[in-house]
Amino acid sequence: MTSIKSVCEAGQWLGQPLSSVRHTKISWLQKRLILRRSKLKGEDVHNGPPIYWLGDRCETMVGSINGTVHKVIVVANVVPYFAENLFSDALAEITKTLDVPCNPMPGGSMGWTVSDGHAVLGSHTAIGEHKLSLILTLNV
Repeated sequence: MTSIKSVCEAGQWLGQPLSSVRHTKISWLQKRLILRRSKLKGEDVHNGPPIYWLGDRCETMVGSINGTVHKVIVVANVVPYFAENLFSDALAEITKTLDVPCNPMPGGSMGWTVSDGHAVLGSHTAIGEHKLSLILTLNV
């Protein structure tokens, strides 16, 4: 079975020391919104470096526990007209890379589980901008 780390470039950060990933602090509001959904004690979140995924420049965030990266969030701004096509492309790419079927999740998201972690692909609108997000989580 394929590793969760193979989904995209940012997946390689999983399991690495936070100090090895270029990062900056996020605002207290962003942090509060992200961490209120987290069930993990001691999790901290930072902005990560931008990457290219599916041909687009994407923003990233990294979640860490005790200084080790366990979560990567990749966010792409999408023109609404192309959102459905990009979601389909991402769905196909991740399924091919992980070589396991995806599972429907609440809110129209799709999820994959492999031996070392999980991936969730979602699409949403925030403050008038359409976004495609990919969350990669290493089993902890």
